Amino acid sequence: MVGDLMTVAGDVNGIEMQVIPQTQFIPLPDSLCLIIAELNNAGHPATLESIRSRLQRWYHNTSLPSQQLIYDTLGTLIRERKVFHNGE
Repeated sequence: MVGDLMTVAGDVNGIEMQVIPQTQFIPLPDSLCLIIAELNNAGHPATLESIRSRLQRWYHNTSLPSQQLIYDTLGTLIRERKVFHNGE
């Protein structure tokens, strides 16, 4: 920066730092596929409510996505043929 002149230098008081724990990020579509696979393997139906319940149990430290977002994401996974709806 040509022409700038620093006129004051010194310490800044009153700044605090704290550690913020990071959670491992996994995209919602991937989580839904894992949950559906687990429910299927256990012989349980993968209903919207059972999927939401499992999301809450697995990722209890994060905020739960809305039911509409889960529904829309499931619709996308069905259109992409990553999961299949059997009509039940």
